[in-house]
Amino acid sequence: MLQLDLLEIFKPLLWVIPIILLIGVAKSPWFKGIIGEALVKRCG
Repeated sequence: MLQLDLLEIFKPLLWVIPIILLIGVAKSPWFKGIIGEALVKRCG
C-alpha cells in the first residue's frame, strides 16, 4: 500500500524527469558539437 501511495504522490511530478533529461543532453558538449556542425554545414 505504501508504494502505491508514493506513486500517487509523485505522479504529478513525472513530467519533470524528461525535462531534466532533455536539459542535461542540451547542455552536454556532445549535443552542442552536433548542433554547431549542423549550423556550419547549413550556413557555411
